[in-house]
Amino acid sequence: MRGMCLISCLVVLLILSRCIIEGLLYASLPLVQVDTCCSGLDAAGKSTLLYNLRYGEINSSYAIIGFPIETLSFKGIDITSWDISGRCAHNRPLLDYYYRTATGFVFVVNSADLEMMDEAFDQFDSYILQKEETKGRVVMILANKQDLPRALKCEELEKKFRERFPDTPDRKIFFQPCIAYTGEGIREAFDIFTTELKLNQATSNINMKSSVEGGDVAESPKENSMKLLFKKPMSFVKSVLMY
Repeated sequence: MRGMCLISCLVVLLILSRCIIEGLLYASLPLVQVDTCCSGLDAAGKSTLLYNLRYGEINSSYAIIGFPIETLSFKGIDITSWDISGRCAHNRPLLDYYYRTATGFVFVVNSADLEMMDEAFDQFDSYILQKEETKGRVVMILANKQDLPRALKCEELEKKFRERFPDTPDRKIFFQPCIAYTGEGIREAFDIFTTELKLNQATSNINMKSSVEGGDVAESPKENSMKLLFKKPMSFVKSVLMY
């Protein structure tokens, strides 16, 4: 009886160890180059945010011409971001090209401009939700200008968003607060953003590997592991040790 308990404890420890190893492997997946699109209404703080993230300071003379491009390294990832303003809506062909090559999307909202909140949501619907290229991608919504008196808290902004768009199953959307002018919350937000990009890539790779001809989907590694555990526990232990 004691021997069976020891074996059970060993199996549990091995399962936990394998899960930790898989998590570390997924988190360390190489993403050498990532293209992202940063959009939002004019004066939402897009250019200030990208400039602060890259240089760690504010440039008040930073001119916005066309689609400004910022390239920066963050957490071992080279991020190239196109700053797409509301005034570029007429240039759809160029916009569509950028969207096809983008891995993730950042949408900046001026959380203190309550009068323009509906227009911001309209642009999000047009630029993100209505775009086929954004399906299956990571989308980060930044509640910017949290230091201003009238600013909605990030939770309040997300609540309004969910009321407007209750169902967004094809995209990984999350919210983060920030103050682009001071840099507060920017690096924390992009830390989560890059992690989500890696996890999304890992999930995509697993789904691609599990697809077979004829439209059938193979069982996931976790499903195979659980079946092996219950049917052939000793074989499962060996597979974990050989992992």
